[in-house]
Amino acid sequence: MASYVLGQVAIVNKGNYVSTATYVPLNTVYHRAGTFMCIASCSNVEPGVTTGWNNYWVPTALGIYSTSAAISGET
Repeated sequence: MASYVLGQVAIVNKGNYVSTATYVPLNTVYHRAGTFMCIASCSNVEPGVTTGWNNYWVPTALGIYSTSAAISGET
């Protein structure tokens, strides 16, 4: 009987994106209020930021990335 090495066959959540990590297809990461799934092996390709990032990542859920601001004075 022949045997086959399939590699990763299920989605694996890797938590927050880390630039020094190596990601393989089906890894998902949380980054900048969204989640992304790796579609090609990569390292140091920031999802949504690095030029050509969409060759390695596909957005799976996008949130709103915000910062807080303070207003002073009269309104």
